[in-house]
Amino acid sequence: MLLAELWLREPDAALLARAQRTLGLPSAAPADLAIAYVDVLLNSVYPYGTSFTDAWGEINTPEAEQMYVWFAERGFDSPALRDVGAPDHIGVCLQFLAHTLGAPCVSFNTRLLRWAPVLCVAVTREPGAHPFYKALAERTCDGLLCLNLSPDHRWPDAPRPDPIPPPIGGGADTDEDREVRLKDIARFVLIAERSGMFLSRARLGYLANRLDMRLPFLPRFDLGELLFVSAGASGRLEDLLALLEEEIAGWRAAYAGLAQAWPAWATYAESWQARLDNSAALLGAMRRMRLSEAM
Repeated sequence: MLLAELWLREPDAALLARAQRTLGLPSAAPADLAIAYVDVLLNSVYPYGTSFTDAWGEINTPEAEQMYVWFAERGFDSPALRDVGAPDHIGVCLQFLAHTLGAPCVSFNTRLLRWAPVLCVAVTREPGAHPFYKALAERTCDGLLCLNLSPDHRWPDAPRPDPIPPPIGGGADTDEDREVRLKDIARFVLIAERSGMFLSRARLGYLANRLDMRLPFLPRFDLGELLFVSAGASGRLEDLLALLEEEIAGWRAAYAGLAQAWPAWATYAESWQARLDNSAALLGAMRRMRLSEAM
């Protein structure tokens, strides 16, 4: 329940003291954490299940609405449901988990283990995230996995990546064709369910900064498309592909570390690794296509 509170709101002095005493989280000024909370959990990493499991990266989907069925079956209600954007917010999910520990809701536990550790990895990898929230993510992940909630379940295999679209009309590859293709690839890598990783707006800004590019403040998908198109127009697409391959490697290491520390999560890790394989294959196909065009 304490973990849930910390995901649901910025801590005041009393809550912060409890977090330090009970969870060993680092000290911080409440005013600093109020800003950090907005930066990481409202503007960057979206703490909702379907941000990680929906095929289009949307929240408040029918999958999220299933939460209300489980809540009703178990007589669960929370004031936090009036404040969050969807019922599968990690804070509400932790409250429900606490509510059902004596009589587990196996279907809920299975779904929670699909995405909650990935959310925690995303927070720990977030550029500029406050150490308090990185520690909160690590503590939450360990707390969930040590419960061994659903050790024998396998969830669906990773979907295969959409093929890189051919030039429009089947003719010469025009600038418009390339832009469409780049936007399609950007859309793929930004959807965690397909790509195996979550790239926040801050992460996209970090990638742009490494390419000596500046991006405006836009919705995440628009920002990702702009990054790809701008990299292509400036001759930096190869560099962007290399940076994204570094991202894949970082996520691979994170999943492998969790599976080693918590063997019960290994089947989930395998499925996320398969999604990363899809991303690597797509980027490799893009690189080969560019080499073919240059010949």
